[in-house]
Amino acid sequence: MLATRHLAKRTLTVTTAVAWAAIGAASPAAAQSPKQLPESERSAPGGDRPVPKADQPAPKGAVPADPGAKGQSGPPGGPQAKGKAQPKGPPPIAVQQPRTPAEREKALNDLYALLATSEDAAKAKSVSANIERLWLNSGSDTIAVLMDRAMQAQQGKNTPLALKLLDSVVDIAPDYAEGWNRRAYMHFAENNVERALGDLRRVLALDPNHFKALDGLAHILKDVGQKKAALAAVRKLLEVHPYWDGAKTMHDELAREVEGQAL
Repeated sequence: MLATRHLAKRTLTVTTAVAWAAIGAASPAAAQSPKQLPESERSAPGGDRPVPKADQPAPKGAVPADPGAKGQSGPPGGPQAKGKAQPKGPPPIAVQQPRTPAEREKALNDLYALLATSEDAAKAKSVSANIERLWLNSGSDTIAVLMDRAMQAQQGKNTPLALKLLDSVVDIAPDYAEGWNRRAYMHFAENNVERALGDLRRVLALDPNHFKALDGLAHILKDVGQKKAALAAVRKLLEVHPYWDGAKTMHDELAREVEGQAL
């Protein structure tokens, strides 16, 4: 059951806000390079809608408002600190760019299997970064442009425009999970918990292994007092991503409260 209206309007806790910063990671434009896949989205009645222009573009070099939770992977290919040697991580996993929705689904399933059985956090981080790139790959030039402009509007603190653009994304491509996920984050930023929960549940109906949506769902449910449901969400999160930052601690706290387990 969705949270009541008075819970939706109250000021959310700092802990939940920090956790929800994990919702958005890389820019859609980066995920589509070097060459965008052919147009393949489902046409809306009356043809494609005109693409709104972001009247508040992000300043040059701006960092996304939600680049990723602390301890999680940031935008792929992000800037490196000058003059500092970067730690060596695991070699990148070669993932062939999918050409069809079926290939994309298979690639995601294979990566989710690797993620669930990762032997350490470094390997999990590498796998999850590849998963996030596939999340952004819509297979549509139109959706790629809309998503990129929504990110620009978000960076420019123009939430109404970002929501309008994301409304167009989910209208044109209702089966594109990442469109719902990004819109859920924007609803959360506006303290509209009911709509955020609705969009997150839509994401998970399309992709039950979407670990960022599971994380956001668990934190919101915990914050509004639905701790049993929050525990179920965080348990699913740990099955999908055993090394997700903070998930084990959250699980243990909820298990003690809900089930009285001494962990």
